[in-house]
Amino acid sequence: MKGKILLVCVGVITALSIAEITLRVVAKFNPPGRFIYAPNHTYYFHPDSSILVGIHGEKKFKTNAQGFRGDEDFTDTTYNVLCVGGSTTECNYLDNNETWYSLLNQSPAIARLMGAGKKHVVIASVGLSGQTSFENYFMLNELLLKHKNIHQVILMCGINDFVKVLAKPSLNISVVNQKDSLAQAHSISRYWYIPGRINDTTWTGHSALFHALRVQFFTPPSKNTVDRRGDIIKQWRVNYSSRSKVLDTLPDLTQSLKIFHQNIEQIATLCAAHQVKLLCINQATLWQDSLSENLSALLWMGGIGKYQEQNGGVYYSPKALAAGMRMFNEVLKSTTSTHNIMSIDIAGKLPKDTSVFYDDCHFNESGARKVADEILSQLKSVSP
Repeated sequence: MKGKILLVCVGVITALSIAEITLRVVAKFNPPGRFIYAPNHTYYFHPDSSILVGIHGEKKFKTNAQGFRGDEDFTDTTYNVLCVGGSTTECNYLDNNETWYSLLNQSPAIARLMGAGKKHVVIASVGLSGQTSFENYFMLNELLLKHKNIHQVILMCGINDFVKVLAKPSLNISVVNQKDSLAQAHSISRYWYIPGRINDTTWTGHSALFHALRVQFFTPPSKNTVDRRGDIIKQWRVNYSSRSKVLDTLPDLTQSLKIFHQNIEQIATLCAAHQVKLLCINQATLWQDSLSENLSALLWMGGIGKYQEQNGGVYYSPKALAAGMRMFNEVLKSTTSTHNIMSIDIAGKLPKDTSVFYDDCHFNESGARKVADEILSQLKSVSP
């Protein structure tokens, strides 16, 4: 009996050792460095369609070897397009095949429209909830240095620059003033995924097998992918519904708009320095001068202070928010025009209803299709 137990133990130890060696030598579960998302990872959402209108069924969130959201890796033989922005680029509650950038990638005309020649086009995303143009710059600065095979960047931004400064004016941060500050660069490290083995000195931290099991079965690909159902949005709507005051007049946004302009210029300069094409997309929202009761019930953004954490907060009206968003979109348009960068207008083209949005600005399944169709349509209009 003891001999059989010993034989089993030896067999288990041998199998674990082989798995450990295989993962270290062959697999890519735990490559060195830091990433936007956990690389080579698959995570599943189970969104509640009563909260996230227009989203149904289980959704897959899959990353490639570079830690980008996408099914394919960037290689030296492919034409690689990186999408940058906030949560409207992240598209958390949509399946990998349903995001607007995946739908772009699925277009038979995409190679021609991107100027990729005969290369196979691979489009992936590093969009992260809450990122402003300031954080977009520092992320891109590192990624373009690390990945020399990126050919084009698609940037969708503006809404976080707007709503964050409404909530907290001190978040007005210009790349121009902070570009050389190491402290500022490291202050956005909270957005990076660093494999546990790098900073973990325990035996489990040094085990490729343990890390692979932990990442694949217990760890979401980023801090932003923890809420699988959308329950946090339900709570934020409860906070919004208990608002104590609604403001129709925005604060002076002159400085905020100036900083947004500077940050977009710096991103353009950064891409040019790396010989990477830049395409910008403005921000579409549900906000409008007059909203029905049903559409108003979907809102939760545009408050002052820590409005996401408390009831009875002060919020700006949808009319005021719509006016402010138009200002940021206009700055994006004028800045890209000055630098001869193509800018796509989806804000002026998409319906402001539940055929596009499940809340203030995030796309549902049909919305992502409409975004992709609009981008393709405008690309085709200027394509030779």
